[in-house]
Amino acid sequence: VLDTTLFPGSPGCTDPTACNYNSAANTDDGSCITVTAGLDQTICNGYTPSSLNAYGSVAGTYSWTDALGAPVWNGSNFSPPPLIATTTYTVAFIDATGICIVTADVTITVDPAGCTNPLACNYDANTTCDDGSCILPNGCMDATACNYDAMATCDDGSCTGLLGCTDVTANNYDATA
Repeated sequence: VLDTTLFPGSPGCTDPTACNYNSAANTDDGSCITVTAGLDQTICNGYTPSSLNAYGSVAGTYSWTDALGAPVWNGSNFSPPPLIATTTYTVAFIDATGICIVTADVTITVDPAGCTNPLACNYDANTTCDDGSCILPNGCMDATACNYDAMATCDDGSCTGLLGCTDVTANNYDATA
């Protein structure tokens, strides 16, 4: 076993987790290339997940393939286009020198979009992705109420009284109104 402490100044990557780790180096020269795998994650329909991240002064290519092996995205940064399907993707990073080649399977769960406002009539407790479709209460929708609003699309609980005349001296008096 070679004792590298006897040879000071052997530059190289001293991080054993780096792709380009040099066991003979005893002076870190900042050349380490580390790649961390993205975590399984949940995203909203049409949003972009994170993936593998390369650290260090390194150029490289990222590629994403779906569960069937079909290419989804390939480029010099790590984010694919927005994803709309829940599946496990294989994400690969290859640095420009070909020293680091890292792949990881990342499961992306795509949440369905819907209304996340609990005050809305169409609130969906099963979604975390608001798609802007919330319909907020905006009037009385009971056609028999005095304050019925034909334009209302979501009842706000403001309905009062039944239609009809409540004046007992009138010809059209309605005792049920």
